Amino acid sequence: MSTLPFGVLLKKIPKPLVPVAEISCKTLLWIVPIRLYRFFPKNLTFLILTSANWLKLEKLRKLSPKDLNIDAINNNPIGDFFKTLHYLRTGELPIDDKSFASPSSKYQEKQIMELMKWVVWHAGHRDIEKFTSKVIHFLQENSELGVYKRNVNVRYLRDFCSNMGHLALLFLYVKKYGETNRVLIVPDRKPANQFFYELVKSESPLKIIEKSQGEFSQLPLSEIDTFQYSLDAYGKFGVEPEGVSFPIMEFQEYNLTNGKVLKLSDEENELGKCILSKQIGYTPSWFAILHVREPENGNIRFSQARDANVSTYALLAKSVTEAGGLVIRMGDKRFPKLPKNFMGFDYAHSDFRSDFFDVWLWANCRFWVGNISGAAFPPICFGKPRLLTNQWHWYLHGPSHDFVLRKKLIDLSNNQQECDVRRVLESQFSRIQDRGWLERFGYKVLENTAYELDQAFKIFFDFNFGNKSMFKGREKTREQEYIESVLSTPSRSTTMNLIS
Repeated sequence: MSTLPFGVLLKKIPKPLVPVAEISCKTLLWIVPIRLYRFFPKNLTFLILTSANWLKLEKLRKLSPKDLNIDAINNNPIGDFFKTLHYLRTGELPIDDKSFASPSSKYQEKQIMELMKWVVWHAGHRDIEKFTSKVIHFLQENSELGVYKRNVNVRYLRDFCSNMGHLALLFLYVKKYGETNRVLIVPDRKPANQFFYELVKSESPLKIIEKSQGEFSQLPLSEIDTFQYSLDAYGKFGVEPEGVSFPIMEFQEYNLTNGKVLKLSDEENELGKCILSKQIGYTPSWFAILHVREPENGNIRFSQARDANVSTYALLAKSVTEAGGLVIRMGDKRFPKLPKNFMGFDYAHSDFRSDFFDVWLWANCRFWVGNISGAAFPPICFGKPRLLTNQWHWYLHGPSHDFVLRKKLIDLSNNQQECDVRRVLESQFSRIQDRGWLERFGYKVLENTAYELDQAFKIFFDFNFGNKSMFKGREKTREQEYIESVLSTPSRSTTMNLIS
């Protein structure tokens, strides 16, 4: 049995059976005495802990590492659970300054590396910046003491190769350091999209080499570049977009000029056009990509906080159709099928999905619409504008033609009032993806409505494509004015301004 949190387990159950599973689980957990939990397998213990969050079982919420006879410092799902609990209760990162003392040791490096994995998924915007700053200072100080060698010509990119979004970040990394002579080493594991990886590799002015994953486990931190920090051409460690909380820096690799974007050959573009025409029966004048991350059973109650329901995009899809375009829904067959009356082509459930055609869609779409996931990043490589909807956590960096419509964070203890942007970004809850944790501490995320999504599209479309006719003769309602106020307008830099 794999280690699954309670919410993930319920996402795998057909939606009508979820209430039955909840009641059965709650009854069983009340019957079993707490003193017996320490004898359970670790994967079952983790399931019990996470179910306590979702089912609001106060009896289980009082469990401590001591009750379970475990070390909460260990980096495993149970240890991470108690780290998160401590952090959300106190607002303090579970780190010891001794971990960053110089000179460093192998044990310290291992602690920092493991803690980094936890921080990425649980720490708020302010704290991920604080942690990244500590790591950078640690690396710089130990390099100056001679503990580390700073090799600017060979960099190991441990995390840049497997997932779809990571492949796009590999391309952006190449753009950032393309004028250097460095060699990039990536793990030899299978990339999420082989065609996309080969395209990035072939267009890279930097040499990219695959090496065994075992080699990465022996490396000191100073030789690895991550999504939070990297070593520049002058031997200084600097912050990357994922390590910054607020738009205080420009990351120019995000604003790609036409000559710097990825492109397919004329033959590849023509092949993709023929495939699409054959499958849908005609050649659309233009199309938009829709990619909405959503659990298989459509029940977002137990999904990550960034998830949404594709059905709420039906009005937006209708507006795209009325504007002369076609909506092509990307993803895979784990997503629910599009509703019957949804105006769009469900490529995610088609029989001709392929790595090549995924890339062709990114390269030839007019724009991309969806929520934040790895699939949101490849369109950047092809210079395509993005409308990022249902945004949580609030990713703050991207091309200046992008728009962001954020989710609202609701304070359940304060008459369900919406938390203002600054309060959210300065809290420890601003990047939490587990809805169970949010509800435990009195918050919930509120998805964009169909009307909000449709209005956001019209604002985005007007800005990027100048379709003024869509607004002729229409007076703005209070609701429209509100949507425009929470919709991120693009800044002149590479950072989208969420705080207006």
